[in-house]
Amino acid sequence: GHELFAQDYLSMQEKKNLFGFLSKKMLMLVEQDEDSELTFFNHTAGWNFVYRFISAYIFQEKKFTFSEPQKIAFFPGTFDPFTLGHKEIAREIRDLGFTVYLALDEFSWSKKAQPHRVRRRILDMSVANEENIFLFPSDTPINIANPADLKKLREMFPGKEVYMVAGSDVVQNASSYRMEPEENSIMTFPHVIFLRETREGRGNKTSYDMIQNTVVELKLPTHFEDISSTRIRENIDHNRDISNLIDTVAQNYIYDRGLYLREPQYKRLLQTKSVEIKHEINAKDIAEIIRQGNLGNDESEKLLHTLQEPGCTATIIFDQDGKGRPDAIMLYRHISTTELFGEFQDMMTASYIRQQTSGKIVLILAGYFRSRSKIADLEQIVLTETLAECLRQDYTYTVCSPKYSQITKNMKDALERQGFIPVPLPEVPREIYVVDMKQPVVLYHNVQTAIKEPFSTNPRVLRVLDESHKRFQRSLTKLYPGELVLSFNAGIMYNRLIELITAANGMPKEPLPVRTLGKNMCVPFGKILKGIVIPNTVTKVLHTDKVFDSRIHGFRIAEFPEYLPLRSQVRTIKSFRRPVILVDDLLHKGYRIRELDPLFKEENVEIDRLIVGMLSGRGKDLMEIQGRNVESAYFIPSMRIWFVETSMYPFIGGDGVETNADKAGNFLHGVNLILPYVMPGFIRGAAKENIYDLSMVCLQNTKEILTVLEEEYQALYERNLTLGRLSEVIIWPRIPDKGNCVAYDYHLPASVYLENDMEQMIRLEHLVK
Repeated sequence: GHELFAQDYLSMQEKKNLFGFLSKKMLMLVEQDEDSELTFFNHTAGWNFVYRFISAYIFQEKKFTFSEPQKIAFFPGTFDPFTLGHKEIAREIRDLGFTVYLALDEFSWSKKAQPHRVRRRILDMSVANEENIFLFPSDTPINIANPADLKKLREMFPGKEVYMVAGSDVVQNASSYRMEPEENSIMTFPHVIFLRETREGRGNKTSYDMIQNTVVELKLPTHFEDISSTRIRENIDHNRDISNLIDTVAQNYIYDRGLYLREPQYKRLLQTKSVEIKHEINAKDIAEIIRQGNLGNDESEKLLHTLQEPGCTATIIFDQDGKGRPDAIMLYRHISTTELFGEFQDMMTASYIRQQTSGKIVLILAGYFRSRSKIADLEQIVLTETLAECLRQDYTYTVCSPKYSQITKNMKDALERQGFIPVPLPEVPREIYVVDMKQPVVLYHNVQTAIKEPFSTNPRVLRVLDESHKRFQRSLTKLYPGELVLSFNAGIMYNRLIELITAANGMPKEPLPVRTLGKNMCVPFGKILKGIVIPNTVTKVLHTDKVFDSRIHGFRIAEFPEYLPLRSQVRTIKSFRRPVILVDDLLHKGYRIRELDPLFKEENVEIDRLIVGMLSGRGKDLMEIQGRNVESAYFIPSMRIWFVETSMYPFIGGDGVETNADKAGNFLHGVNLILPYVMPGFIRGAAKENIYDLSMVCLQNTKEILTVLEEEYQALYERNLTLGRLSEVIIWPRIPDKGNCVAYDYHLPASVYLENDMEQMIRLEHLVK
């Protein structure tokens, strides 16, 4: 196109018109991210033609001017995706003498939209052939409910009149049009309103009395009005042609990258589970719960007898659908070193425990578990809740030794998976399991949250996830024998986080029948609560990612791939004009909050508090240094090491990595800190053979999970779940990065690559064993 400037058959005016069009496209390409196909040299050659034309034009015509429309049309929207209907609206407005700016906003927080840059590319492709239709800058968020943003918008176009573009249904229903009018509010702007007759019904006249300025109405043909993102998503799921709904180039882009497949249009509303957990109950109330719980005469008698121990308390779990009957009860009490002999009547046992411990000791005395409970892995959950409560109270050693009953098989399995070991003495007076809690290993069990519906609730998938998790726990107990492995379930943690967030927002934890929102907004900024809405709370994710350098020697906190830079995301949060509740799964070393804190301060974002799932003593100290209020579902004073289960499983999760490898499809290159990809140096003090075993277990678990997903996908959709289709099942699949010259075949199942990695691990076995 630039070479046309050199042709003699074009007049100077024709070249000038061509210059305006090509310059716009060049600027758009420069604005695009690093995935643009034009190289630096292509840009340089293009701008050289532009410069030579400007010089020739000024030499011949003496001046270089353009006539610009004096009216600006600001057209905001999620555009997920940008359809032919949107394009026709922009054209109609442009033809009325406007310069149209399409603003890809991030304020529709309840929608589960594609990443900003993906939607922006689709938008750019769709309007690339249109004059006087531009993309609004991404680094300047404009919230139409924020007069300060709208004032800024007016100031960006001095001497020109800015019109707002909106659908008639938006004007009637959006909260920004029901606010009290004030200077620079949305009602003070002139409007271009496009009618949506098919939604409102024929003959209904829409009133715009709230708008205190000029209103221009326009109406699209019916076939454009019927275009919707719902229709587009349905057609994509069935692999149908959508060229009559969206630009053809954009259609090819969507299908090539596997976008919108099995993707809901709205985020999932997270509701509390029917599980209630109580701690620190006095003996009288515990006894009343036991008597009214229909536990059986033998069980009730044993628990009531145990309850007579001085200082005995309990952790009790209720399934609220079970009419107030307890599903699990665990009785425990503090025991001092001077009481050990009196408790066990054995000098060797008492001496062993005294030698192992150096702080407060908790003694688990009894446990009850309902046989037909709906709560999965009940022993694991009640044990975790009890130990987490004891850690909060600064206990550093646990002894589990029921006095009036035997430890059940399931309970023994749960104890061993948590790192408990039997007292290593030739003779003991009764069953005694012990564990050191001074520096626990923490595990966050969240694989289910990384899988899409309907597979995340498939019974066979849930069964393999449970089996894999148990193998993972056992492998962790080998790293530091005799030390606590504390495993937190994502569902139970979500339950607690909902209670903390809604309480901080002054709202009930159950959705209200009429939509009512608290004054604060919830901003998750880690690996938790993505694609989820908290009841009665504005929920806007700040998309961050941990990105390692190519040699895995260090990492930085950056924006998640395809999302806006962190500063732009923080500006968007600022534009909501709400106090912020920051939410994360874990706060220990605080890498993410350290990166974000300066941005929050520079943009003057009001942080109400920080709420985390797990808080360590170090994390609490960091918040005190920053002067921030912090709350947590669980407090762990001293943490040795932590694992996020999805980050350990290739193709399912992981962390980012800097790479020059080409990204294909809807995939991210990532790294899992296990062998054979990386030597996990963050696991300090553990034997190499145990690190090898942990890595092998992660590979085995991933292979079994993917194999079951592939079989269930085949049964449901009657086609193979290949690597290229993995995004239909996994929310954000990550391909293990193996360098620039190693390519994956996207027509093969992911489980095939796991088999290859396991074979490579076997070849390395002699190095560690």
